[in-house]
Amino acid sequence: MKNLPWMAGACVLLMSACTPVVFESPQPENVPALKAFPAAFIGTYENDGDTLWVSSASYVYLDCEETLVDRDSLDGKTRLIRDGLFYDLTDNPDHGHNWSPSGDTAIAVKYCKSDTQALGKELILKQYEDQYFLSMRDEEHAGWSVALLERERNGRGKFTALIPDGESETELQVLHHVMKVDTVKNDDGGVNHYRVSPRPAQLMQYLDEGGFTKVYLSMKPVRN
Repeated sequence: MKNLPWMAGACVLLMSACTPVVFESPQPENVPALKAFPAAFIGTYENDGDTLWVSSASYVYLDCEETLVDRDSLDGKTRLIRDGLFYDLTDNPDHGHNWSPSGDTAIAVKYCKSDTQALGKELILKQYEDQYFLSMRDEEHAGWSVALLERERNGRGKFTALIPDGESETELQVLHHVMKVDTVKNDDGGVNHYRVSPRPAQLMQYLDEGGFTKVYLSMKPVRN
């Protein structure tokens, strides 16, 4: 996961061209928001060096990646190792990074960024029937990004967030079949995004008929 916050910028996050499906309001409409994540979602999850902590009313996402640094660049002035941590004084002189040897000429430095979000006006969790939907304000498209949250095997398996796939012809056919869809285009005539405002029954029909197929996030629990 290389773009923060967690629910924002899905196209960048997925490292591929995509056309987002933007909702006019948090989903499902006219359903009260929950004040806390259900107990089955609370825990710590990891995937590919990243970590997600979900508490009762917020989450913290730690996004990490390793970068090779030439040992010859450790001049003791701009780049140095102190108290077991790597420091780049030209970037953030007060923040040290974990590192490990990488051959004879380099070290692997682990750079991490954290994002904390709390349930509130711009991050809204709702339950409808037996499904949980997380909506985050999408400022770029003046709407809402919506993900379906799942836990496998009665809360003991993976934590997964699924989003609508605006690049899938099959899913777009379902979307147009179930609800009214406005296509917003770029200046060059290409599709920028799709805008929808489904009723709860339409949202569930879209899900039942093959919506929310793109895996936005999939992480394994490390403890509950």
